[in-house]
Amino acid sequence: MQRMKLYSCNVLRHVFFLILLGVAIYIFMKLSMMKNQSERHVNMLSEQLRNKTFSQIEHTANMFLPLNYSASSLARGLSSSLNGTQLPFTEIQTKVAPLLFLSLSTIPFVSQVSYVGQDRLMLAFYTEEGHDEDQTFAVFSNTSSAVWYSQPVNRDTGMLYGQPVVVDTKTVGVETLGWSKESLKGTMGYASQSSISIGLNKAKRELFFNTATMDGRGKISVGFPVQYVDDRFSALNFYGADFHLASNNGQVIVDTKIPHTSIIVYNGTVSVQFKNLNGSREDLSGNQSCKLVNGERGQFEVKIKENNFVFYCSVIEIAGLESVYTVAFSAQGMGSNVLRQSAQAYLLLVFLFVIVVVSLCAFIIIVFKAAKREMFLCAALIKQVESTNQAERKSITKSLAFAAASHDIRNGFGIITCLINHCLNEASPDSETASNLQLINNETTSLLDIEALEPVKY
Repeated sequence: MQRMKLYSCNVLRHVFFLILLGVAIYIFMKLSMMKNQSERHVNMLSEQLRNKTFSQIEHTANMFLPLNYSASSLARGLSSSLNGTQLPFTEIQTKVAPLLFLSLSTIPFVSQVSYVGQDRLMLAFYTEEGHDEDQTFAVFSNTSSAVWYSQPVNRDTGMLYGQPVVVDTKTVGVETLGWSKESLKGTMGYASQSSISIGLNKAKRELFFNTATMDGRGKISVGFPVQYVDDRFSALNFYGADFHLASNNGQVIVDTKIPHTSIIVYNGTVSVQFKNLNGSREDLSGNQSCKLVNGERGQFEVKIKENNFVFYCSVIEIAGLESVYTVAFSAQGMGSNVLRQSAQAYLLLVFLFVIVVVSLCAFIIIVFKAAKREMFLCAALIKQVESTNQAERKSITKSLAFAAASHDIRNGFGIITCLINHCLNEASPDSETASNLQLINNETTSLLDIEALEPVKY
């Protein structure tokens, strides 16, 4: 019975261990599934944030689309009100100047508008930032010579006032009006183009210029600050990423903020370079194409110092100027920290699971050995108890047999004693027979006394 109880307890221990091990395996598998789901969810959120970043960049670029057509629209409006191709300066003052000033005053963010004729007669309006308010100036050339004049303009009426001042031709040129010397050669139609150049303002700030021809009557250009584009893109939330924007010929619009790094853009490709302390540059990426292939953006990885970055780049149009933007996500940012910490937590859980399983196995082995030793001790004890009981039973049997034999002997001696006493009573007291009977009686009595003491001695 005792052995059955020990066997049942041992079986229950093993069943409990198997149940506990099954629960641990289930928890482990559940944690693994949760980890995989979390990784997929984090990757999906990271992809959504990247797509949201690209979407808001393209949406911001679309805000400048109306400026693409500002110069061509103004050129068509002016061309319809002018007669002939060679315009005298008086007609420029009376017909062209009012529309230019109106455009400067009404088109949002425009800070400079200009006209140049085929005979080099030109007129431009621009705003100069002041401490209290912006001031408007006019720059004009009323002859075909290279002499330019500057004069302040009434902001309300557009009329010039004060004395004209000769402009230093070393600091200004056709480039400050948004034109190149090559662009002045063709003036037929209403074709437009965009470029970045320094304007007429004293601060020499760069402007986006949109230029258009006036169907043989000259050219019109409309410019707005590059800083306005920079402010619009800088206000976006890039979720910790770095943003860089440059024209297709390499003119920087929004510079990268990665320390000691420059991004070179040329003809739809980008190159990430590291600036060494001695002034030299180290090419880290080579020329990477940013033109869309199958609807996907250019993507490449670059290691800068000890940090890894994933670069995404694409071609985009800003106010008619083909440009390239790059967005650099840190490999330690976005969802990578979550994934790394999730992997670390998963490893810790696996380590904890192994410790628990090993501890349980060690505990079960120790308990099993103790139970086995206990079973052996119990079996030995049971065997010893049975041997003791058997020895006791043998001893009791011997004692009972000896007592029975002693009782029979005492009865025999008692009968003999009684017969001797009877014979003594019949015999003559002084006879030899009486003496012998007395001796026999004494010996018999002594034997009865010894028989009475033997059981106690045993």
